[in-house]
Amino acid sequence: MFDNYKHKNDFLKAKKEYVSFREKERKRIKFYLTQNGYTVKTGSKEGKGSSSYTNNRKLEKSFDLTN
Repeated sequence: MFDNYKHKNDFLKAKKEYVSFREKERKRIKFYLTQNGYTVKTGSKEGKGSSSYTNNRKLEKSFDLTN
């Protein structure tokens, strides 16, 4: 039981770091495109993909990769 908690905790930590990194990269890409004449969508869902991903409800919510 404790082992599962550690793995879940490790996963959540890695996921948080990954999401943070991707957000920084997304902002860099958006800035680059804007500076080079492209129109970039803005709003709450910009560049973040589907928020309804559930993997057919086979994953616990904490392991869901929707970000």
